[in-house]
Amino acid sequence: MHLIALGHKVILITHQYGNRQGVRYLTSGLKVYYLPHFLVWDQVSFPTVRETVAFSSMCHEAILHARTLGLKAIFTDHSLFGFEDLSSILTNKLLKFTLSDINHVICVSHTSRENTVLRASLNPYHVSVIPNSIVSADFQPDTNKRNKNFITIVVTSRLVYRKGIDLLIDVIPRVCKNFDNVRFFIVGDGPKMVDLQQMREYYVLQDKVKLFGSVQNNKIRDILVEGDIFLNTSLTEAFCIAIIEAASCGLLVVSTKVGGIPEVLPSDMIIFSDPDGISILEALKNAIQILNCGDIDSEHNHTRVKLMYSWDNVALRTAQVYKNVIDMPDISIADRFFLFYTTGSWAGKLSVLIVAFNYIILKLLEIFFPVDEIELSLDFKIDQVKKIFRLNMSNNPNLGNLMSSKNFSSYDKLCASYAQNSDIPLLQRAYLDWKTEVIIKEEDLFVSRVYKSYVRLNFSHGTHEYHGSVIKNVRESFLHQKGRPVAIALDTKGPEIRTGMMLNDGFAFKTGHKLIFTTEEKYKDNGNPEKVYIDYKNLTKVMSPGKFIYVDDGTLTFKVVKVNEDNVEVESMNSGTFLSKKGVNLPGTNVDLPAVSEKDKLDLKFAVEHGVDMIFASFIRQAEDIHTIRLLLGEAGRNGSIKIISKIENHQGLDNFDEILKASDGIMVARGDLGTEIPSWKVFIAQKSMIAKCNIAGKPVICATQMQSMTSCPKPTRAEASDVANAVLDGADCVMLSYFQSKIIIKITNLKFFTVRAETASGQYPLESVSTMARICLEAEAVNTYYPHFNEIRSLTPKPLFTSETIAVATVNASLEEEAKVIVVLSQSGTTARLIAKYRPKAAIVVVTRDATVARQSHLFRGTYPMVYKEKQNIDTDELPPSPVIGAMHWKAAADWQIDVDARIDFGITEAKKLGVICGGETFIAVQGWKPGSGQTNCLRILMTPN
Repeated sequence: MHLIALGHKVILITHQYGNRQGVRYLTSGLKVYYLPHFLVWDQVSFPTVRETVAFSSMCHEAILHARTLGLKAIFTDHSLFGFEDLSSILTNKLLKFTLSDINHVICVSHTSRENTVLRASLNPYHVSVIPNSIVSADFQPDTNKRNKNFITIVVTSRLVYRKGIDLLIDVIPRVCKNFDNVRFFIVGDGPKMVDLQQMREYYVLQDKVKLFGSVQNNKIRDILVEGDIFLNTSLTEAFCIAIIEAASCGLLVVSTKVGGIPEVLPSDMIIFSDPDGISILEALKNAIQILNCGDIDSEHNHTRVKLMYSWDNVALRTAQVYKNVIDMPDISIADRFFLFYTTGSWAGKLSVLIVAFNYIILKLLEIFFPVDEIELSLDFKIDQVKKIFRLNMSNNPNLGNLMSSKNFSSYDKLCASYAQNSDIPLLQRAYLDWKTEVIIKEEDLFVSRVYKSYVRLNFSHGTHEYHGSVIKNVRESFLHQKGRPVAIALDTKGPEIRTGMMLNDGFAFKTGHKLIFTTEEKYKDNGNPEKVYIDYKNLTKVMSPGKFIYVDDGTLTFKVVKVNEDNVEVESMNSGTFLSKKGVNLPGTNVDLPAVSEKDKLDLKFAVEHGVDMIFASFIRQAEDIHTIRLLLGEAGRNGSIKIISKIENHQGLDNFDEILKASDGIMVARGDLGTEIPSWKVFIAQKSMIAKCNIAGKPVICATQMQSMTSCPKPTRAEASDVANAVLDGADCVMLSYFQSKIIIKITNLKFFTVRAETASGQYPLESVSTMARICLEAEAVNTYYPHFNEIRSLTPKPLFTSETIAVATVNASLEEEAKVIVVLSQSGTTARLIAKYRPKAAIVVVTRDATVARQSHLFRGTYPMVYKEKQNIDTDELPPSPVIGAMHWKAAADWQIDVDARIDFGITEAKKLGVICGGETFIAVQGWKPGSGQTNCLRILMTPN
């Protein structure tokens, strides 16, 4: 129906149940039994619960006939079969026959995709990933329905072996023995129902285990909202849509970590276990402990599921795959015969005979039943569909024209951008949590509960006491997160020019209004329509007739008419209202303000005393400004324990960018102020130039600010959305929202966002702003081309390289060639992590270090997940003599060192699994030093995670 709503014509072909064989459990609860006479001939229909889909030969027959008719065919695979049982052997052979002649396959998860590629020997580029979805409005939480006296565990599943019902039967008595206040609601039917009933009778658990049998779709939510925990014990699962329904209803999910399940939900919404009774019991104990602590926000989890999954999105992506397949050239009947012939020694020959026979039947049908005599299906009324779904087509535009292609090589890239690289792999690499937790005041500080990176403190506002309390509370709030550091960034006020106070709360004026800007102190607190104070003493020395003065970020524009000894006469170029204490810009004018104000000096001293991790230095004009700040930071500035991020906000900073970049640890492109200093049509060139130079230098760059319209509107303009996406594609490490949206900064790829003190006015849609920006970043990342980035940066980097950078280049190249999911970096100083991030790997970078400061500062680098390894290093290299040839460690120290290295790699990959960026059986790269100490990194290993 969603495809129809997008303007497509959809024809459904299905079968009746009259002569079908097998067993079915219908949505209504009705069971239809037919005893199979010959399994191979009629295939098998597997039982389902709450759905009317089942495996049958109908789909395969339809594809065979469609391809013979010359239609394009796309196969959607929701399965995840094994390779050992008889049913799997039969279905795998049938699948290989069917999929050998398919144009494209859509799978619901990456695990399902890999399984399908293996089973059918497909080209991986012919298989996309589009997840299942739910109608989140049908699964809204209702905490009032829960029984406060019990913890209710809900299970909805077909009661068959492969759904892990034997595990469930083993676990239920153990849980009930450990917890008196736990009860189970079990929904579903199947052969294992008898075993469940016997277990309940044997352990006398009639009052704690309620068996509902088959339940209609519209009744499932009524049961789920009574639950606290959803339990899934499946032994194999491609996606498991039931856990999305449960999470949408606000339940904490406990599930076996099998198949595609780790791809479905972020790690804080699901607790994984191995498929054995003891592991499931421990996972349930953890879940019950979390519930007892009251850490589950049902409404928030519902909102997150709603943002992650929607049928609108699935329909758009599916339609795009269809369109690209239609644009693909088709193959001849001879090529079809060849494809079928290669499906197996005997099966291939049989397949060719079947297709040939089918082709002959088609030709006979065309003779006896001409096409022009066949009744065509009628179009469904699209207006009726829109009314049913209440779809606003203006808000859900058809993206069919976005990625048109005429050949399959183009299709590979474009389809990957919208279908194969769907939200699922991006959720595996990183997940942005929309929820915020209030620590000081709701309008003051938002702190992310998941993947938190930084807290930025704006020292243009607030006292030292206030900021000190924020730092204390932030660090205390994250102590329970083992190994997950949170950085503190101090944003200086910087040297700036401002107007004085206005009488009567300001004044309005019109275009052409004559005004005098004066530096006389007597007008400091009594500005009026005739004279306004500006606190820059050298104003008259740097201005000349014809120059412009911008006030309030360029909102008010004045042209200089005459320069006097202590004032400047100007004429307004537009209408507006003049308010107190507004910022002043002098475009095209070199100002001689000090690099650091007296207030900044006190703030920098505060930064050292409180151990902040970085300084966002405002209004940097030249490299000397950075040297001054570094000198004021003392030892912390010299040894790099406090990083300096230079904010480029004026034409002087832009003119001296190369020397500023060399002296800085990173750059912020502050486009708001920069746009008042240089022509607006040149800002995008400046942005691209600065980002490119930062990428080549391997230094992080933040692009600020975007989407200001969302301070008052729930959606950004198209131009703003494109602006964010282009910043990502330009190579920015972070993008930052407008001041009035709490200045949230989102870290690209990882989508970790800075959580910061709000400015004087907060926007109306802060969470919507974050979620929208995150989705734009996800889509932009999906079309990012990693190889060209890697090759271009490598070609532009001067040679020869240091050893650490050579290893970084080799690591990124290996990760791209091996399609590694994760790069584990063992780092002491953070340099190796920075260099690897410089070359833009597709893999997530897990940085393992014993230095908490290094871990916090590593958040700056694109795609990094810093972790603090707290185990002490037990290697005594002082008392053991080194090798006389190459200075290597004594063999005993080397052995201890390798044990320590392996332990840190194991720690890093374990944390990566918890984050969901890698699963068992996947490739990762480990980068390490050959001996202790900074600058010793020269080894990389290609490894695989255990299943």
